[in-house]
Amino acid sequence: MALSDRDPYYDIYMKYLLRTLLLLSISAFSQTPPTGGHHGHAGHNEHIHKTMHPHMHLHKKNYLNAIKLEMGLASGTYYGELCDKMDCFTFRPGLSVGLNYRYDKRFIFRGQMNYLTLSGSDKGRDNQTRNLSFLTHGIEFNVGAVYDIVRFEPLYFRRADIVPYLHAGIGVLQYNPTTRLNGEWYRLRPIKTEGVKYSQFALVIPFGFGLRIKLLDHWDLCTEFGYRYTRTDYLDDVSKNYAIKPVQSKAEFDEAIANPNRDNLQKLLSDRSWEINNYNYDRPNNWYYYYYTVGSDGKLVLNDPEVTGKYRKRGNNLRNDGYFMFTARVEYTIKVTKQRIVSFNKVFTPRFRARKR
Repeated sequence: MALSDRDPYYDIYMKYLLRTLLLLSISAFSQTPPTGGHHGHAGHNEHIHKTMHPHMHLHKKNYLNAIKLEMGLASGTYYGELCDKMDCFTFRPGLSVGLNYRYDKRFIFRGQMNYLTLSGSDKGRDNQTRNLSFLTHGIEFNVGAVYDIVRFEPLYFRRADIVPYLHAGIGVLQYNPTTRLNGEWYRLRPIKTEGVKYSQFALVIPFGFGLRIKLLDHWDLCTEFGYRYTRTDYLDDVSKNYAIKPVQSKAEFDEAIANPNRDNLQKLLSDRSWEINNYNYDRPNNWYYYYYTVGSDGKLVLNDPEVTGKYRKRGNNLRNDGYFMFTARVEYTIKVTKQRIVSFNKVFTPRFRARKR
């Protein structure tokens, strides 16, 4: 096409088109200033990423050094002389609070306080003729470490939805077993039902596994199951031998009930078989208290423990007591130490080193 044949309005169209493109370019540049210091391209990319992710102030944070508050429900069940099989496990409600600190992508250090209730009874068990029972409220303090099986991703919007983990630690339990007699509750430790003194504090070693589930920004849900090995055999007030003579007659029983001092409570609570023997106090030969041997004539010979030093077994002191615990807690990030903002390029190009701000 010759120049003379060109549309007479062609030059006017091109002039307005170029002017419009120039104005749009200037407007776009003025509305998206670079935020990356001297590196405008990185800042422009961050602006684009922030537009795609409205919570960029959370997504960009590095939560590697986070301090979290945890709180929730706890439930424990006792394991010992009065319950050594799963069919008698009774999980009772409790509470759990704590703090944890993420050290790196695998390990968390934490401290916890748990309130729990433990109980056990001979009723319906193989040794129900012993007829002992207890209930204790305990407070446990422990410190320990958590190992994440799935490596933690510090950038919140990339962290795993479900993370299994293992945990172990060391702690102390404050406990005080009690039992009920004629509608009244009595603390067993000061009564000394086996004639021995034991501490109200016990060393515990907790260990187990759990799952951490992502909920919201800053929020996680943890479900955890574990066992507490203890350094005591007196969570249930039962360990060794019968060392206290039980009540011998109806008159002695009536006197003990009317005057529940420590000596009388020792007689009533160390051996409670009289409760399931139709209150038969005149049991032949006090079979729970004494050992017997067979004489040369084939007859049973009563061995007085005060003379022989031998007593009938009341518990199993070769194995300490323990308890299982299940907890369901929420974790909330309350502080992040050594916080570092990660750039857009760092997020999508891990090999690119983040620029210092």
